[in-house]
Amino acid sequence: MSAALSALAESSKGMLERPPTTTARGHLVLLLVASALATLPVWIPTYPPMVDLPQHAAQVALLENLGNPDFRFASLLQVNWFTPYLLGYLLIYSLVPLVGIVLASKIVIAVALAALPLATALVMSETGTDK
Repeated sequence: MSAALSALAESSKGMLERPPTTTARGHLVLLLVASALATLPVWIPTYPPMVDLPQHAAQVALLENLGNPDFRFASLLQVNWFTPYLLGYLLIYSLVPLVGIVLASKIVIAVALAALPLATALVMSETGTDK
């Protein structure tokens, strides 16, 4: 009797495991498509639908004007280097001379949005929760 149960258990092992539905290449394609789709709300409208985006753009414009000797308000302002937005501001600031404030903001936001599905997949892969 136990030999029959063992044989039955051995033969049903494969039935409990999920067969692979996609390959690693398919997962990568899916992630890239999800990343691209995540950026659509940034690229479709003229201005991304973010309520605080004008304030962030103004912060970058102020940062740009602080070095201008003709900027009369420079003495009234100081830079807070400990803001959580510093990396984004510096990335936008570096792109502004090349593409302007709106497009620079869109690029940085789109890169951040596109990175989210990829970073999530990486964390899931490293923690073993992607199975």
